[in-house]
Amino acid sequence: MKKTLSLLSLFFILSCNSDDQDNSNPVFVEAVTGWYQLKEAYTSEPLDLNQNGISSANLFDWNHYCGGSLVLDSFYARIWDKRLDEISFDFPYSASTHGVGQNYCIKNKKGFYVIDFDYQNEVISPIQDDYWDEFLETNFQTKVMDINWENQQIIMHLEKEFYQANGEWIETELFLTFDKVYFEDEN
Repeated sequence: MKKTLSLLSLFFILSCNSDDQDNSNPVFVEAVTGWYQLKEAYTSEPLDLNQNGISSANLFDWNHYCGGSLVLDSFYARIWDKRLDEISFDFPYSASTHGVGQNYCIKNKKGFYVIDFDYQNEVISPIQDDYWDEFLETNFQTKVMDINWENQQIIMHLEKEFYQANGEWIETELFLTFDKVYFEDEN
């Protein structure tokens, strides 16, 4: 009986230790968690959202923002150290604002998505999530296709629809690159 109990205890201890090693990589976690600032935002095809004859695939070339919206270099993504299964991110969308005439502009919206940490291979990836998929598609014509992390950057690939001045939606792919940033109060 003592031998059986000892063997079971040893098996349990070894099982727990192997789980801990498979599910943690503090250096990777520290490298990935934190704030990231949007540095690039490209679409798969040039857009002319206000139909002024100037098209660009680089959303940073677009300088018309709705009142109260953030400019693109004020968009952030964050992976929280306390909650490693989720990413929050700002993303651009277009809409019609009514006031004096029609005004078409880029707005900012915050999204959330479930991610998986592969500690052994040091990668993150999106996990299909019915709630967030439906929320983003229904409210903001946005679908998360991929999320990657490498070299202190978060790279996102989204399918997106942008609203144009002619009242039609245009489908495109949107590629966002966020660079890690450090604030003064961080170590």
